[in-house]
Amino acid sequence: MLPKKYAFLLVCVLNACSESQETASNSNSIPDLNNASANKARVVEDSQFVLTMNNTKTDWTPLLKSFENGCEFDEPLGKFIGSLSGDTSSDDPMAPYNIGTVELSQPYLATVGTPNRLITDSETELQITMLDSTYYDIPLRKLGFYRGHSSGILGVKLYLGTTYAEASEKLQHVEYRTIQHEETEPTKAKIVDENGFTVLLCDVSI
Repeated sequence: MLPKKYAFLLVCVLNACSESQETASNSNSIPDLNNASANKARVVEDSQFVLTMNNTKTDWTPLLKSFENGCEFDEPLGKFIGSLSGDTSSDDPMAPYNIGTVELSQPYLATVGTPNRLITDSETELQITMLDSTYYDIPLRKLGFYRGHSSGILGVKLYLGTTYAEASEKLQHVEYRTIQHEETEPTKAKIVDENGFTVLLCDVSI
């Protein structure tokens, strides 16, 4: 059973977190980072976060702050991640693995490309690329939201534009807390090397 703290993310996944959804016409295309209109995204006004700009780069650290608390996804972050999924009201069992309509506030919205999918035999990862974005002054390349096809696999990946060693050094001051659950294994964000990519992984699989 999924812990209550992740219920909002799961609801976002099941309901796509949007009033309307569009499926991308070419899910395997390379993201067009220079065409903001290609995102097919809906601007959501949200004044909760005060964004800091460094040499015209957008700092995603405030939006991703809840990751530090045992891979928790607060409402704004949960809405964004959940909106990557397609329309789950369809009878098609694969509909949740389709690409949805990105729901994200500015200036984050201006930094993201067109979502795409990475499909394997066991899971689908919905990815969205970032341009001129940082996380604790580390280049942030893309975010991936993955879930299993017939299992409880579920999680989020932040793809960092640096080496594992450098990411570990720069993030050593960040307190990534471990949250113990009765229903599932403890959850905590951790840095991993995944097929040559440096990833901050939040796995909340059940």
